[in-house]
Amino acid sequence: MGEVLDDYFGNKTKLNDAVVFPKKDATPEEVDAFLKRMDIPKTADDYKLDPKQIPGNETDENKTAAAKGLADFFKSIGLTKNQANKMFQQYVGIVKSVTEAGTSRQKTLADTFDERLTKELGNDKAATETKEYFKRSLIALGDTKLVEELKESGLLYSPTFVRAFADIWKAGNQEPPMPQVGPARGEPTKDALPKSDQFNNRYGGKNNGRNI
Repeated sequence: MGEVLDDYFGNKTKLNDAVVFPKKDATPEEVDAFLKRMDIPKTADDYKLDPKQIPGNETDENKTAAAKGLADFFKSIGLTKNQANKMFQQYVGIVKSVTEAGTSRQKTLADTFDERLTKELGNDKAATETKEYFKRSLIALGDTKLVEELKESGLLYSPTFVRAFADIWKAGNQEPPMPQVGPARGEPTKDALPKSDQFNNRYGGKNNGRNI
């Protein structure tokens, strides 16, 4: 009899503590009570995901949009606040790992660029000339955003890309034959190409501890 009574009262306690899903005809109050008991927020904003925790070079606007998108997704699948926070921390960890890997890759590319370019072109003189023409082409374009994108993609430190870009610039900027001096025609002036220090002044001079 004692065991029967223990089972009865034990099961009654479990039933009282059990979470019952709202029925189809449940009132808004019943639904709210269920969500509160399960610790599921009413709205996605109630997850309070902090976009500032997201690492990387993205703008604050993009980070805010990413956090909101995650919150909307968490709400759509009915995650609790605790579950959502754990999922968000996993996301932050993945982004951090990718960012750190990208930074390490950029440093490696920058540190080995001169060596790889010289090896591809065969000698230091050709490598130095190629870098100079490449710098002049970027100066002429004057697009800081382009330089940053080339850096992030790794193309700024690609010997093949730099050589091709330099060859295009060089081919399109050969000095024309000296024309005859005649009436109403003064002495021609040679096209003065930008110097490499102009590139450094415009784009910050150094990348990861060395000139491009």
